[in-house]
Amino acid sequence: PKTITVIPRPKIVSLLATITPPKYTGLEAIKEQAGNLQVFEGSTIDYTIKTDKDLTKLDFIDYSKQETKTAFTSKDKRTWVGSLKLIANTKYTFQLVDSEGLDSRGVPIYTISVLADKAPVIKILKPMLIMQGAPITTIPMKVQITDDFLVVGIRIMAQIMERNAQGEEIAKGAPKKIYEDVKINRKLADIKGNWDLASIGNVKVVPGNIVKVWIEAWDNHEPTSLIMKSQEVSISIISVEEYNSILMSRLDSFSKEVDGVIKEMKESERDIIDINK
Repeated sequence: PKTITVIPRPKIVSLLATITPPKYTGLEAIKEQAGNLQVFEGSTIDYTIKTDKDLTKLDFIDYSKQETKTAFTSKDKRTWVGSLKLIANTKYTFQLVDSEGLDSRGVPIYTISVLADKAPVIKILKPMLIMQGAPITTIPMKVQITDDFLVVGIRIMAQIMERNAQGEEIAKGAPKKIYEDVKINRKLADIKGNWDLASIGNVKVVPGNIVKVWIEAWDNHEPTSLIMKSQEVSISIISVEEYNSILMSRLDSFSKEVDGVIKEMKESERDIIDINK
């Protein structure tokens, strides 16, 4: 009888992935004994692969159209190492070739999910997005800015607009920076203060102008920060007399509301007295 010897194809015995998150995350490296991974954008993955046979080659095969070029080198014929940096979701596998020219079969297709860094989120709590004001008005401002890692800095910008004969808004000069803080370095930043509307830069505000105000915030993403611009606050500038008239009307309305509440309280008090008789 003749003896037929079946030569096994090479297999992966162990797969170790050391994930080093990018500096902007502030996170330490972790080790995973898996090929399916979830990493932050810009992470580096260092692989150590051990096989059951001596290899002449180990290739990284990218199925995700990223055309990732990752060369694996041998520490010894059964231990191979390679590294890649991730910026997008990736599907991949490994192709092993042993010293007898046999390639691997059945190596799983793995998935790496990349978590993208997000730009800061800006919430304007005060003032309202559309309002009126006089050149003497002081605008209270309250802004909350959050980021998934760190808010590095913010600036508040303003632009004076005026209307032409057709009623279109036309910029009057360049936008001006009215506030900036470039050393926040927190995940949550609360910005509070009052802003004098009398002038923006060296340009005086006059009735008929429209002042656009917005906030810009940026994070610690690398290599360049992610910048977010907020919604615009639109302030229509009216005369001091018009503004005082609006304030007096609001005060009168508020006084009537207070009178109504006082009246209801007195009626409730009488009802309680009647019940307890």
